[in-house]
Amino acid sequence: MTSDSFDQPLTAPTRTDRVPLGIAFMLGATVMFALSSALSKAQVEDFSFAEVLFFRSFASLVTCAIIILPRTGLLAFRTARLRDHLGRSVTQTVAQSCIVIAFGLMPLAGVLLVAAPGADSFRIGALFALANAVLYGSVTAAVRGMTKTESAETLTMYQMVFLTAFFALALPFFDFVWPSTWDLGMLLLNGVLNAVGQYWWTRALTMAPPATVGPFYYFSLVWAMLLGFMVWGDIPTLGLLAGSSVVVGSGLFLLWHESAKKPVRNSKMKARE
Repeated sequence: MTSDSFDQPLTAPTRTDRVPLGIAFMLGATVMFALSSALSKAQVEDFSFAEVLFFRSFASLVTCAIIILPRTGLLAFRTARLRDHLGRSVTQTVAQSCIVIAFGLMPLAGVLLVAAPGADSFRIGALFALANAVLYGSVTAAVRGMTKTESAETLTMYQMVFLTAFFALALPFFDFVWPSTWDLGMLLLNGVLNAVGQYWWTRALTMAPPATVGPFYYFSLVWAMLLGFMVWGDIPTLGLLAGSSVVVGSGLFLLWHESAKKPVRNSKMKARE
């Protein structure tokens, strides 16, 4: 790559909503996020949340670099909105910290539903989960807005660079325990899963409005409920089952609704022709 080519930013292509594909990316992201969340919940029992998130972010950065940079080169870092990337990453750093802390205090699916069953530790965990939910909404809106000028590759790379840097700075303030070979491998695997999920999540938001693909994010609740039962023996409550039913039902309705739009548009176009 020449210096002249680096002067040209890797901007987002002219945005044309592709809702079904956006939904597919979001559903794939939820699977990756659920697996990453399960690993984070297990790991925060032995390591500080800052250490878990540092290794996860570092492995995510390496994974995204391997996926993205061979195709884009340094153009992925060309941007006129560095301050926006920084602000979005600060918010996401706090959001990820809150949700991993909540994982240590609540059942996996309870964190994603933001439920407070009653025990004191569960109430505290619910506060962290609620904070994550609020911050997640602001991050989603910010990312969708930035897709007007920024590519998914640029958004993802800056996110991973800043998150890794922020959690590295946080390490001295929390107990750092050097992991065993097995634990290190699992911490890095967590990052790989998270990287794929973050990239697919970003792609989903570049392809469809948040109001359309956003509800599918909560399919993470379904996968988390299954993982919680299989790994920790968490019995789903009626609230979790009801919430999961609403999530699945609304998601299927949105998918049907968006898929049904295309034939109507085509028929109108043919009529005009």
